[in-house]
Amino acid sequence: MRAYFYHILVKYWGGVPLITKSFGLKDKDMLLPRASFEDCIKQIVTDCDSAANLLPETQTGANKGRATKYAAMALKSRMLLYAASDLFNRPGTTNPSFGYVGGDRVARWTAARDAAKAIIDANKFDLYKPTANPVENYTRIFMDKDNIEAIFVKYFHKELLGTDHDKFNGPNGYHNWGGNVPIENFVEGYQMADGTPFDRSNPTHAAKPYENRDPRFYATILYDGAPWKKRASDGIDLDPVGKIQTGRYEVWNAARGAVEVRNGLDTRQSPLENWNGTYTGYYLRKFMDITLDAQFFKGDKPWQFFRYAETVLNYAEACIALGQEDEARTYINKVRTRAGMPALLATVTGQALIDMYRYERRYELAFEEHRYFDARRWLMATTWFTGPAKAIDVYAKLGADHVTQTFTYTVIANDVQMRTFLDKHYLLPLQSDEMRRDTLLKQNPGYIN
Repeated sequence: MRAYFYHILVKYWGGVPLITKSFGLKDKDMLLPRASFEDCIKQIVTDCDSAANLLPETQTGANKGRATKYAAMALKSRMLLYAASDLFNRPGTTNPSFGYVGGDRVARWTAARDAAKAIIDANKFDLYKPTANPVENYTRIFMDKDNIEAIFVKYFHKELLGTDHDKFNGPNGYHNWGGNVPIENFVEGYQMADGTPFDRSNPTHAAKPYENRDPRFYATILYDGAPWKKRASDGIDLDPVGKIQTGRYEVWNAARGAVEVRNGLDTRQSPLENWNGTYTGYYLRKFMDITLDAQFFKGDKPWQFFRYAETVLNYAEACIALGQEDEARTYINKVRTRAGMPALLATVTGQALIDMYRYERRYELAFEEHRYFDARRWLMATTWFTGPAKAIDVYAKLGADHVTQTFTYTVIANDVQMRTFLDKHYLLPLQSDEMRRDTLLKQNPGYIN
């Protein structure tokens, strides 16, 4: 647990004070300066190794859900990958709390590679593939308890302390709260099913943007027209099929002899609930239990802190950094083909291979709390996280037959949220109250000490 909590601190702030003993009320040495980033990593790795030697390979009975040998190994793999990355190896770093000051970076990548490979070589886990349907397979990674991909998870019990994830994030037309919604920037990034980029300037893509995409798109995103579950009693007459409605639709009112425009049931102008609709035109599908009536009941699907796909990708990234591109491509392709995407060819090398790896990490691990840290450790956040968060406006125009609808999809770029990521944001500021408590602390660069 000490290793886990320190890994959280280090990936946000860099080096922090290392506390490895308990203090008494009369101790005078409780105020400590920040340790070097390198020493923090060494402590985390030491704790992970010690835990892995002491913990069982599996936990059962009353201990189910507690950390295992492989949970400790997975934490070590993640931390060593972060430590080898660009953020903590910036040229010219002179303060050891902010990252490494010199040293052998090849050795760091080698340690990250070997830590991931140790889990792979244990042959205890695999990429979960229970069916021949890639959309179903990706969905069930997060639905099926104790599947072969899960390394360390948090369990929930419906009757004791279930999860409200589905209620907090589901569509408002199902009386859910629409809390975390994907943005158009993210949706546009999904490749086509053949592995080529989605291009809104392509008329075919623009006319039917939700067709023939990476199968993970359909298991991750609820978009206008996406099949979902049966509506509640106050909505089933308006939508007997159960499809997501985030657009505006022209319909023919025969009694009035006129065209009317109706807002979708899952918009912020919904006739069912209008306070909790999406601002972007999308909802989250990933992690959502289609069998659960989240308006009234809690869920029990586990949250995966570590799963095998992350380990495979960790290994691939370290291999790329070490120039072992064939090995990296092999393991990237394990993840891609499980998802139903075409394997990368041997001609994908250099920066193209890095870009494809980053694509896989973005969409395979979407919404699993990796993207923010990946963008920072690759020093890409100032580019990726600066600019508008985009939305989609869906409008269905009625044809002359009063039945046929033609859909148009307009990207909204300036009305959702503007975002700015500055160079100083690569490390978070130490909170002022912590610095008042411990006068030996030094602030991260770019912030007031």
